[in-house]
Amino acid sequence: MYVDKKLRGVQTVQTLSRLNRAFKPYKKDTFVLDFYNTADEIKEAFDPYFTATYLSEETDPNKLNDLVDALAGFEIYDEDIVKDFFAKYSSNAAREVLDPIIDASTALFNELSLDEKIDFKSKAKSFLRVYSYLARLLDFNNVYWEQLWQYLKYLLPKLIIENDEDLAQGIIDAVDMDSYRPSKQSTDKISLADETGFLYPIPVGVGCGINEPEVDTLENILAAFNQRFGDIEWTDKDKVDEILTQQIPDSMKKDQRLIDNISASDRENAKDLSDKKLDEVMQQYLFTQTEIYRKFLNDHDFKRRYEDFIFDSLSQQHQPASAHLSQLRNLV
Repeated sequence: MYVDKKLRGVQTVQTLSRLNRAFKPYKKDTFVLDFYNTADEIKEAFDPYFTATYLSEETDPNKLNDLVDALAGFEIYDEDIVKDFFAKYSSNAAREVLDPIIDASTALFNELSLDEKIDFKSKAKSFLRVYSYLARLLDFNNVYWEQLWQYLKYLLPKLIIENDEDLAQGIIDAVDMDSYRPSKQSTDKISLADETGFLYPIPVGVGCGINEPEVDTLENILAAFNQRFGDIEWTDKDKVDEILTQQIPDSMKKDQRLIDNISASDRENAKDLSDKKLDEVMQQYLFTQTEIYRKFLNDHDFKRRYEDFIFDSLSQQHQPASAHLSQLRNLV
């Protein structure tokens, strides 16, 4: 199993315990590769369920009444709107019919203050979460709650809070994961305490606020990354540094035909031209700089990173090679 997101509490147990399913043809062993959570966090999540587990108190379904009343108080919708939406939804109405109803509530939501938006959205999420769970166990005998649940399911994705922005948007798309080199840190055995655990009920109350993003400068982020994954040992590091960061880029920049072709091409074709030319240049170092040539030929990660460095140097002629020097020195 590969884990690439944050796991918390019972979600951790439910996710990782899928590996323990008894019936699996040819299953001999299990393995978890976790890119996100630490061993201590996994242990903490499993501890309450290792021996006996008791529910500390019941979830109070009556508090759903308070949520429904609080949501109605924002006057983003009323009972007639919800029932009208549900009737059309149940009759398989087209989105062209359903969307205007949702959009009208969205427009009213956008007129609220920031604190009111956060409060409403938090309460709506809480109602959806708690009702979805309790409706499987209890017969509420309340048709309107079922209709409201369906309505809020469609409404919630359209409720955008201006300051709740994703600061990482677009960053992942710009990362070349082909250049990522995994490094084994440790193999851990997680031991659980032989103690009784307590499971807490689903919280019906809500807490609201805007998540403060954890930010750092791009320079520090890249430095931390390169510190972990940029440690290539060279026999003569100074000589290699000069060849890779100055000699090769400068020689390629003197090829005016290459520069003109790159400038006249779209990014994909320009990158192909740069990579092909670099392959030709590297052939010249087969006998004079065998260490560099073999590294370029056999280490796919290094090759891709160096190709990107060269392309950046050639496609940004207004920047001197020294502008890329510190970046590549970290790389090599």
